[in-house]
Amino acid sequence: MRLLRQHGAPLDSPSTCVHRPSAVAGRSEVAASVEAFLRVRSRVSSLDPRFSREINLWEDGYVDSIGVVELIGFIEATFEVVIPDEVLFDPDFTSVNGIARIVSALLGSPAAAGGAASAGSSARAADGRSGDSRAPA
Repeated sequence: MRLLRQHGAPLDSPSTCVHRPSAVAGRSEVAASVEAFLRVRSRVSSLDPRFSREINLWEDGYVDSIGVVELIGFIEATFEVVIPDEVLFDPDFTSVNGIARIVSALLGSPAAAGGAASAGSSARAADGRSGDSRAPA
């Protein structure tokens, strides 16, 4: 993995450092990437004893409604997948490891190759739904 500079901000700026996985990402690499994003975005210290890849990110206060929108955007841009609306309410979508399982499944599905993923985007647009309205309550 490597750190990328976004929006011209300094590389050491916590809000701009993003771990970009290789083209073929396995579950552990997806989990590492999601964890790194969340640690930077939510300012979670590596010394935080509560944070783990299995905790409920919402119930334990690490991700809020805006954070989930940012997380979805990160996942979709980083792994070139479309997160289907129904996945947002999957119990797996509450932890880093669960999210990694979901993304890995999407990467292994025909939808990740563009066919159904594009259809999912088109269906959302036809419905008049935007990515922002998909956040869990």
